[in-house]
Amino acid sequence: MGDLIPQVEIKDSLGETLQYSGSVNQTGIFLPTVAGNPIDHVSIRNAIDQPFASRLEFSYDGGTNWCKLAVGEARDDELRGGITQIKIRAAGALTSCNYEVILAKGPE
Repeated sequence: MGDLIPQVEIKDSLGETLQYSGSVNQTGIFLPTVAGNPIDHVSIRNAIDQPFASRLEFSYDGGTNWCKLAVGEARDDELRGGITQIKIRAAGALTSCNYEVILAKGPE
């Protein structure tokens, strides 16, 4: 009888996935509110259920550079460089904007 390959169950329990949704003003907020483990993947969506003129801005460098999303637009990015927070804010003439964000964070 030949050697048997050991049966090992591998469970991926490292890291966490965080989900955020709500309304943000022009001052903006950091997600997550407290920096922690590095963010591996981020999905940002400017929610569809709001006025057409609503624009959502996001920044991966603490608010130095910004990218905009129109209503219904989304962005998915794999982040590198140990980014622990993103910043989002409302842009344009309206004072608030609805957002949906999912962050996948790795271990420390």
